[in-house]
Amino acid sequence: MELETAEEVRLATAAIASGSGDALDRLVWTGVFGPAGTRDLARQAVFDQARSAGVYPASIHGLYIARGRGEAPARFTVPAINIRGLAYDTARADPPMDCPTHEVSLYFEHGKSEFNDFSKRLIERVAAEAKACGARQIVAETKVSGDRAKTVEQAFASRGVQVILVGPTQVSPNGAADIADRAANVRLTMNRAVG
Repeated sequence: MELETAEEVRLATAAIASGSGDALDRLVWTGVFGPAGTRDLARQAVFDQARSAGVYPASIHGLYIARGRGEAPARFTVPAINIRGLAYDTARADPPMDCPTHEVSLYFEHGKSEFNDFSKRLIERVAAEAKACGARQIVAETKVSGDRAKTVEQAFASRGVQVILVGPTQVSPNGAADIADRAANVRLTMNRAVG
């Protein structure tokens, strides 16, 4: 994923100018995780492309300060979403109108981190719908964690759809006798491919 040389960054920069989502992903990855030289070049490339498209960095910090000093009216809610480290993935996961959102319950076999047959068919159907509408990511809001969270990710990944798991962590014990403890209630938001 990471771009390793200045030449690779230059080629990816040319590709994002023509709308390549994959090139943008690689530049963002390099801009965050790459070594200092290519990291700076990748960041500058993304910044330059954003400015050429009329997108500029902004902050509502001044509004927070004004509200705190009583200089701004307190009759409205300050618009903010606290996404921090997932900002890029969250922004890319904005679902287009033609991709449905599903709320499904996926069930694990008793005492295992494997889906039952019904859930396997449901995953197959949802993954097929995601591909049909051009989605390459699914944001899954679920409380399962550990092996079962990996099972959710792998079930969709094996069908060509990436999963971003979000939600409060709640361990669902593998040996639980209650069916509710074997459920992964998942809200799936599909994100269409860019480029």
